[in-house]
Amino acid sequence: MRLGIDCDHLEKAPGPIVAVGGRIQTYMLPNVILIFETEDDAVEFERVDKICVIRPEAGSVLLPFSLLGVDIISRFKLTYSKSDGLTLEK
Repeated sequence: MRLGIDCDHLEKAPGPIVAVGGRIQTYMLPNVILIFETEDDAVEFERVDKICVIRPEAGSVLLPFSLLGVDIISRFKLTYSKSDGLTLEK
């Protein structure tokens, strides 16, 4: 429960997805509001009908970030620079 999401209380997705490590069961999280902090310290809200979440396995690598799917990233312009790192622009 890295983000505090308990997959035991969510509906299983109809089928597994294919990820880098093979097939993974996902769980549906309905009515999601993603909150992004902007460069000027304002907030941007992105509403999503549902997202698929993956249950972290014991002993899996803890990443310093969460992964967004292409369905979310495609709503933004994605840029990278050495000084700013990875940014999403509306």
